[in-house]
Amino acid sequence: MSTVLEPRTSVLMGRERYKDNSRAGVESTAYVADNSTRLQWERCFAKLREIRSYDDEGGMPPTLQVVSQAISIAKNLRINREPAPSRCHATDEGNIIMSWEDTNEYFELEIDENLCCTGRWLRPGALRAESAIIEAFSQSS
Repeated sequence: MSTVLEPRTSVLMGRERYKDNSRAGVESTAYVADNSTRLQWERCFAKLREIRSYDDEGGMPPTLQVVSQAISIAKNLRINREPAPSRCHATDEGNIIMSWEDTNEYFELEIDENLCCTGRWLRPGALRAESAIIEAFSQSS
C-alpha cells in the first residue's frame, strides 16, 4: 500500500462524473460502489470535518493545513477506489492519523504539521512495524 497515493489513471476509467464541471461537481463524483464502502468514506470525511472544528482539548489541535492535507489525501484514495480507513483521529501533537486494520495487517498514514505523510505498516508475524515517507499529492492553490 506504499504506492496508494500515487496517481493510477487506469483505476479512474469507468467512473461516472456529474455533468457539472465546477469544483463542487467534481468533488461530488458518483461512484459505483456498495453502500458499506460509501458509508465508510462518509464516516471518514465526517470525522475529518469534526477534527477541523476541534478546539484545544488538552493537546495541540491540528492546523487547518494539516486537516486540508488529510482531506486531500482521503479524496485521492477514494478516487483511486482504495478502501476507506477504519479510523481517523487527531493526535495530541496536532497530527492526523488514518488507519486501516483487519485480521491480517495494520496500516496507517500520519500527516504532521510539516504536511509530511508517513506510512507505517505491520505485516502478519512481523516483530517490528515498517515505515516510510510517502509522497502525497501536492495541494493546489
